[in-house]
Amino acid sequence: MPRIKQPKKPVEPAASVEERLAAALSAKSDGGSDEQTNPALPNVGDQVILRSSGTTYLVTAASSNGREVNLSLPGTNLERYRVSVDDLEFLGQQPAPSKPAEPEWDPEEGEAHVEKARRSSLEQMDAELSELTRYLKTEGTPHSVSNKVNKLGDEIRAQWQEFLDRLPDLLKERS
Repeated sequence: MPRIKQPKKPVEPAASVEERLAAALSAKSDGGSDEQTNPALPNVGDQVILRSSGTTYLVTAASSNGREVNLSLPGTNLERYRVSVDDLEFLGQQPAPSKPAEPEWDPEEGEAHVEKARRSSLEQMDAELSELTRYLKTEGTPHSVSNKVNKLGDEIRAQWQEFLDRLPDLLKERS
């Protein structure tokens, strides 16, 4: 028996990235935030009760979206993976770790670091340029080439000095 071809269904054009992003954002804003629907976001170390069994577990890991956690039974090697947060009742939550305070900015220390970097950079440059000059002399290049290499070193030193002259102003902007 011969096969009868089925007519193709018309294909709708795929939505552009912008349209899909707009739809996703509007759906997220319509649904409310996760914090309003589930105020108890899991943290490692929280004690929880699994509603189906009534057993108390300890949260050992949480997914990035906070919807699933790994649980361990304290005192045993028993571990449950990817348990939905909806199946849990939170007992005691550990406080979220606080971010360490940003260290106080010390302009003098910043200047010392820059000076150390300048000294190291110039020492390395001087060594490389003198080696290059020696090589050029052994190859018999004209003296003008060696002069240009020395001029390059002088220009770099001048740029460093120009930067050091502006450094106090730059550091004041930071503080």
